Formats: sequence, C-alpha cells, structure tokens
Amino acid sequence: MVVKKQMLNQNSTSIETAPDFDTSIRIEMALYENGGSRGKYLNMAFNNLLSIPIPPTSVESERAFSSSGYLCNHLRSRLSDKTLDTLLFLQSHYKAQPKI
Repeated sequence: MVVKKQMLNQNSTSIETAPDFDTSIRIEMALYENGGSRGKYLNMAFNNLLSIPIPPTSVESERAFSSSGYLCNHLRSRLSDKTLDTLLFLQSHYKAQPKI
C-alpha cells in the first residue's frame, strides 16, 4: 500500500509516525468520527483512494456478462467456471486481433 510505504519511509520519531500503520489509521479515524479533523495518515489514505480511477459502470463488464449468457445456455449448462472464463478470454482475444 502506497500510504503505508510513505509512512514507513519518514524519519521522524514523533508519536504521529508510529510504525504500526493500522493502529495509526484507526486512531485517526476514531478522532475524525468524534468531530475532529483528518490526521496526516488518514488524509494520505483518503487522497490515494481519490486518485484511483474507478468507473461507476463498466461497458466491458456488461459485454462480458452478455457474452457469458450466450456461451452458458441450457445446452451448455455443465461448463465449469474455468472453462467459461477461458472461452470468454479467447473470444475477447480473437475479437481484438486485426482482421487479415
């Protein structure tokens, strides 16, 4: 985790830079929940979470789900999860290949 690495790389001996990351975050979260402000490590964790691009919906996942419905129907209902994953991977791989 990026925040944990940043915390461990600091060379300060103050109480704020305790070596136990989980304990520091829990203390800062408890203080924040009781009406305080975000501490240094909680703020770093918050900023790192905001920097992760997570789309609210994904067209690719919807397409994969739809494709799995075509592959796994009442005639092919005994396909294992691994086989279905492999078939979907191969289908997407070959669709991405340039046409010759």
